[in-house]
Amino acid sequence: MTERRFWLHRCLLMVAMLSLISAITTTSIAQEKEANKDKPDTEEVEVDVDDAVTELKKDMRSKVSELTKEYRKATKQSERNKITNRRRKFELQTAKKLIEVIKERDSVEDNARDLAYFFGQSKGKAQALLFEQIDQMDDAEATNQLLRGIQRLRSGSSQVEKWIRQIKKDPDNEDVAGFSTLVLAEYLNKFERPGKTGKALEKLQDEIESLLTTCVDEYEDHLYVGSKAEQMLTAMNVRVGKIAPDIVGVDTDDVEFKLSDYRGKVVLIDFWGDW
Repeated sequence: MTERRFWLHRCLLMVAMLSLISAITTTSIAQEKEANKDKPDTEEVEVDVDDAVTELKKDMRSKVSELTKEYRKATKQSERNKITNRRRKFELQTAKKLIEVIKERDSVEDNARDLAYFFGQSKGKAQALLFEQIDQMDDAEATNQLLRGIQRLRSGSSQVEKWIRQIKKDPDNEDVAGFSTLVLAEYLNKFERPGKTGKALEKLQDEIESLLTTCVDEYEDHLYVGSKAEQMLTAMNVRVGKIAPDIVGVDTDDVEFKLSDYRGKVVLIDFWGDW
């Protein structure tokens, strides 16, 4: 009987101890949750932001595709104007959503990249809002992301040209200075040169060539800027009134010759191959 009471007391003691441990653990977990309730889950936030941006990109592509089809089917200019207005409103709404979403992310590089992507897909007020956001970052990589967004533009405007010149005038560092000079030359060549004629065209071409020459001479260490500018200069010189690029070859007697050897003479060049 005494032994049975001993074991009964021992079991009750163990139950009491387990209950006490459980109570302490529960209290500790509750206190920890209370202490951390205001702390953001960094990893979860990052994933949520990336997912949200991805969804915005999908919505943008889908809506633009839909509106483009409507625009092509429209037969009246008034209908096309309405579709264009709908697109501008959608772009502005998307830009505002993006800005709200990326506030939860600390990465300047990622935020600038996403802002620059939508900048390249937008116009008007949306484009101005996105430019302002990147410009406020005051970061060289953010500025370069913006310039890449400008490179992707399919149409230009006087405002975009003004922004590029603004960046070029007060660059953050040498990389930005070189890149902005190249982007301005590309922009003028792509969007401004096709509509110019006569003296206006000559003046614009002189400016473009000057910008490209600056890239080659002053930013040769920036491999992309220097090589791209050199390619553009070569292409621009292949036109009526300009000296043709020199060509070096071998004639049928295996004697080397150059196109420049025939300067001042009428030359017919026939490029052919035998495989």
